[in-house]
Amino acid sequence: IGTRDNYKIHGDISGPLVADLLSFRVSAERMSRSGSWRNAFGGETLGDQRTDSGSALLVITPTPSLTLKAFGLLSKDNDGPSAQ
Repeated sequence: IGTRDNYKIHGDISGPLVADLLSFRVSAERMSRSGSWRNAFGGETLGDQRTDSGSALLVITPTPSLTLKAFGLLSKDNDGPSAQ
């Protein structure tokens, strides 16, 4: 964990589903950091950032000369109050 509780966690897993035909990769990530300023009235930090994301890749190789790829990505920001 870095300054301002700054951290980033990332993980991947991949492998074949059907040998020489179908494979996959799944990734997930979380990034979080506390804000730089504190609200003098409420006490909460301002400028907090948090992002959770995930992706998936499916690779189909029906013949040696043809490869098809399908990719999906989901991302969600859950940031705190702005410092402005």
